[in-house]
Amino acid sequence: MALPPTKTDRASLFVAAADPLPCSALLVTGVESSDALTRLFHQANADPRMGALCTRYLNGWKDAGGGLFCNFPSVGRWSEWGSWGLPQFSDGDEGKGVWASGPRAGRPIAGGPTAMACRSGTPGRVDPKCLQVRGCCTLASTASASMNRLYLDYNCFQRSFDDLSQTRILMESLACQDLFARADRGDVELVWSFMHADETALCPFVHRRVEALRLADVCRVRVGPDDEAVERAKQLQDDAGLSPKDALHLACAVVAGATAFLTCDDRLVRQAQRAPADLEAMNPLDYWRREYT
Repeated sequence: MALPPTKTDRASLFVAAADPLPCSALLVTGVESSDALTRLFHQANADPRMGALCTRYLNGWKDAGGGLFCNFPSVGRWSEWGSWGLPQFSDGDEGKGVWASGPRAGRPIAGGPTAMACRSGTPGRVDPKCLQVRGCCTLASTASASMNRLYLDYNCFQRSFDDLSQTRILMESLACQDLFARADRGDVELVWSFMHADETALCPFVHRRVEALRLADVCRVRVGPDDEAVERAKQLQDDAGLSPKDALHLACAVVAGATAFLTCDDRLVRQAQRAPADLEAMNPLDYWRREYT
C-alpha cells in the first residue's frame, strides 16, 4: 500500500478510504445462487485470520499516511449478495472473524460507523486488544470536570435537512450546528454511539449519511453496544414508556456520562424527563439559549 505523500503534502489534502475491508461478495453473474459458494465466503469472513489481515491492512493504511478509514456499513446480515457487515448484529457475533480478533467496530477514527483507529500505545498503530466499547481512545468515564458532555439525538445530526422554511426548524438547525462547532473547538464534548452509527447505516439518503459521518468526527466520546446500555434501555422502556430505539439512545447517554440529552422530538423530551436518568432532557435550541445567551 502506498500513497503519494509529496503530492498530498503540497496540496494539504486529507486522504480517506471508503469500503476497503473485505466483504466477500460474489461478483460473477449467476453464482450468487450457489449455496456452497455462499457458505464458503461466509466461513472465510468469519475466520479469525481475517481479523489479523484487516488489522494488518489498517496499520498499512496508517503507515502510508492515510486519514479517515470508513468501512460502511458497520452491521449487516450476511447473504448470497455479500458479507457487508463486520458483525451481523450490534449485540452479537463476538466469536466471529474480523469482529472478534481484528479491529472492533466500537470506535471510529473520524466519523464512519466502522472507521477504526487507536490513539494510544504506539502512535498511529492499531492495537486490537484496546479497541473495545469504551477502550483506550476516548474513555466515556473520563469527562472533564469543567466541560459539558452532551448526547444529541440522531435528529440533531439531520436537522439541517428538514424544512428550513419553518422558523422553529431553522432555529433548531442553527443551534445544533453551533453545538457541533463548539465541540470542534473543544468547548463541549459530544457523544457518538452505536445507535447513531446504526441509524446512519440505515439511512437511505447518501448525502444525509455523509453529513452524519462528517459531524461524527467532532464527537470525541464513543459508546458501543454493551450489556450495561442494553439493561438500562430495558429499564427505561419499562419506567418511561420509551420505544426501543429511544430507550437505547437515552441509555447510551447515561452510560457515556452525559450531562444533557438533546432532541428535537417534543414527545421524547417529555418522556425522557420522566425517566429515572441522572441527566437533563431538552430541546437543543432551549439548551443553546440557556447556555449561550
